[in-house]
Amino acid sequence: MLHRVRPHDVADRTLRGLAVDLVAEVRKLDRRSSKAASDIEAAVVESGSSLTELCGIGTLTAGKIVARVGSIHRFRSAAAFASYTGTAPIEASSGDVIRHRLSRAGDRQLNCCLHTMAITQISRDTPGRAFYRSPRRIRVPALRRRRVLPPFLHRGFDR
Repeated sequence: MLHRVRPHDVADRTLRGLAVDLVAEVRKLDRRSSKAASDIEAAVVESGSSLTELCGIGTLTAGKIVARVGSIHRFRSAAAFASYTGTAPIEASSGDVIRHRLSRAGDRQLNCCLHTMAITQISRDTPGRAFYRSPRRIRVPALRRRRVLPPFLHRGFDR
């Protein structure tokens, strides 16, 4: 890349030397990143998880979920899993008014993975979009609809 650059003075030679060092460092980091991605992919395959079959979850996201969750069987229900990931709503009712608010508890990294998956599913023709657009959910504001973890997603983690 820089082999055609022929500096004539000391300042230009110094800049070229720094640029050569930076290019070498970027190439080294790229190789490390590629190796890490292939190691994560191998770990996901070895875990036997079917997460990558779900729309919106790639190999790296599946690796993060597998690493943070471990076995899905340690959760007694979908509600326990939702509480662990921070996707379970918290009741904030007062008197006769029944309301729920977003939980700030739980694993925020897992919450981010699930949010990315939900947004991806809403943008494509998937069961997640059908769930999001279902008639019983139309009366619920869009922001609250995106927070709901569809019941079939927990089953997807079970395989």
